[in-house]
Amino acid sequence: MDKNSEIQQKIFLAAQKLFLQKGWENTSMSDIAQEVGISRTSLNYYFRTKEQLFNLSVNNVAGKIIPKVNEVIAMDLKFVDKVILLVHNYIDLLKENEFLPRFVFLEINRSPQFFIDFFMSQRNEIDFSAIHRQMEKEIAEGSLCHFSVSQLVFTIPNLCVFPFLTKPLLDEVLPIVQEGQTFDEFLEERKEFLATMIRKILSN
Repeated sequence: MDKNSEIQQKIFLAAQKLFLQKGWENTSMSDIAQEVGISRTSLNYYFRTKEQLFNLSVNNVAGKIIPKVNEVIAMDLKFVDKVILLVHNYIDLLKENEFLPRFVFLEINRSPQFFIDFFMSQRNEIDFSAIHRQMEKEIAEGSLCHFSVSQLVFTIPNLCVFPFLTKPLLDEVLPIVQEGQTFDEFLEERKEFLATMIRKILSN
């Protein structure tokens, strides 16, 4: 990697970190330059606008999620097992990017149209047709119950995200409620709890 590419990468990583931690409105180009340790003029040489860095950051996060989703969809697993594996992968991703839920929550309220446009641009990247065919097949066979797809799509991620939105509270309360339990231990327990719940809801 040449020097220019190395600096560009440092700028991008710094911008992504700050956007996730502080959101769009509370992150300035000066903040990003300071985080990298360069002047604002130098930053503008590599990236002209905050919008450019923001879009790159959002696409990079999506680039971590979408391939994992397609990988699970392609696996030779029952529909319920795929949903459970996606939940486990999603929680692991959030553990690596704990500011992501708060970032998405803030930015959807700030600029819902941005995320609508982003979703529409990305929807063909996920093989929804394959998972839909499998779902219909298993319902017809009687191994999968009828359910509201929209309720599933919005409920399961919310159950994964909520602990991360309330982490400061959980860090204080968990050790009292369950004998010194840490946040990471709670998340591993939650994976199994959600797996049991999903099986009970979706399986016939």
